Amino acid sequence: MKYLFLLLFLENLAFAATPQSLGELVVSRLLLEPSFFVKEPKTSSFEMTKSMLGVEWRNDNRWSAQLAFGSSNLIGVPKRYGSLPADFSLVEGFGEWNSGVGLWRIGMLPIDFGLQGGSEEEVLWFPRGLIYQKGYLGIRDFGLSFSIHEGLYFSHLTIHNGEGGTDLDNRAWFTGKWGVNPKDLEFGISAQAGQTTPLSTNVSGNISQDSLFSPTESHRLRLASLFINNKQEALNYQGEVYLAEVLTDSNTSQFGGFYIDLKYRQNSWLQYLIRYDELRAYPSAGREKFIQTTLGLVFSNWNQTSNLFLYFIKNFEEHAEINNDRFQISWRWTPRAFDL
Repeated sequence: MKYLFLLLFLENLAFAATPQSLGELVVSRLLLEPSFFVKEPKTSSFEMTKSMLGVEWRNDNRWSAQLAFGSSNLIGVPKRYGSLPADFSLVEGFGEWNSGVGLWRIGMLPIDFGLQGGSEEEVLWFPRGLIYQKGYLGIRDFGLSFSIHEGLYFSHLTIHNGEGGTDLDNRAWFTGKWGVNPKDLEFGISAQAGQTTPLSTNVSGNISQDSLFSPTESHRLRLASLFINNKQEALNYQGEVYLAEVLTDSNTSQFGGFYIDLKYRQNSWLQYLIRYDELRAYPSAGREKFIQTTLGLVFSNWNQTSNLFLYFIKNFEEHAEINNDRFQISWRWTPRAFDL
């Protein structure tokens, strides 16, 4: 009921606003993606965790503001800070100023790292990769960003809290992305650096799944990646490799990995997807290795605003065989055409 009430409320606002009085208020994002999962061992469920409603207020061609509501898991809080309850909440909310030189944003922002970070859910081919699933990297956070697109060159710089929400330790994080974007090709580098303290680490009180971070120590993290995205019409491929160091006063740990995505478009309504994703963590003792392979099919309508995804996902973990493979069906509706 609260989803319906919010939708009707925002719709009334959008149609009631006039350019002369309050600028223009429009529904800018609408994503509905119910999913059905069949997981080992013999469990199944329906979920609506990847749906979003967004509005944009635009005063002129320089000043605007955006709000987006959805499930809190779309924020993607890093697991070193605990976790948020899966509830309906504000997942994006920022003011925007086009200075003529670059684009400034302040508020709850997408964190633009690599190919997946900063990408809107409406245009993702696959579920977000292992670095997000395992909680090593956040999706959105409170902060300030500055972006430049000049010819083929682009740059995104963000200063943010790191926690994916309220700043608990007064430590700022920096994320940057630089690259070039010639026709049908994008490649570049990303970097992230920041610190944690016991005030913020594992604040939920649960045992963190991230073995690289201890709730009793301060940490310094340095992460870098190299990425490429080929946007040919029929056969698309993209990949990214990343490496990170986590430093404390007593030791140094590492994690890293890579993924490769292939997408073949047979015709306007059928696409084939293949992904290989690998993540390795080297805590102070031992090694953890995760591999995830994904096979997918995408069935689309004539303008790609309705897309049915079928995913077959196989997980491998070093040292243990865990029953966590899954089959996933997701049906995505959005006014935005799917990025072919």
